[in-house]
Amino acid sequence: MPILLQMSSTLNDIVADGSVCVVYVDGKVALSNRIYGLQDKQWGIIADGTNATFSDMELLSP
Repeated sequence: MPILLQMSSTLNDIVADGSVCVVYVDGKVALSNRIYGLQDKQWGIIADGTNATFSDMELLSP
């Protein structure tokens, strides 16, 4: 299910551990998903049908 972000939305943290990835949005929402087969490979975050700016991104591993 897509998550609708407002212009002022902030992706606080992205935490990846094995095949689990959790994105924390605005300090209120945790969006979790599985990333099977993506360990040690490139992947990204996209904006579909709109423009977005992602800055100061940091990938965390517990």
